[in-house]
Amino acid sequence: MPWKTTTPMEEALRFVTLAQTERFTLTELCGQFCISRKTAYKHLERYASGGFKALAPQVKPKGSGRETLILGGMR
Repeated sequence: MPWKTTTPMEEALRFVTLAQTERFTLTELCGQFCISRKTAYKHLERYASGGFKALAPQVKPKGSGRETLILGGMR
């Protein structure tokens, strides 16, 4: 039988679901999921504002604006 694999989004939903039950402290859940309290609050806030879809990983822009300006000015 193969190992069960989960996505980061599924893990975030599982975390939020357990946090809402109030059976565990936030510190206990952070230890169980190996995440920081900052990340925990980020997941809870995203779920509260946008539901399950808001837990999807956010796309970050490549490079900084400064790099773009410098490279753009070299042409």
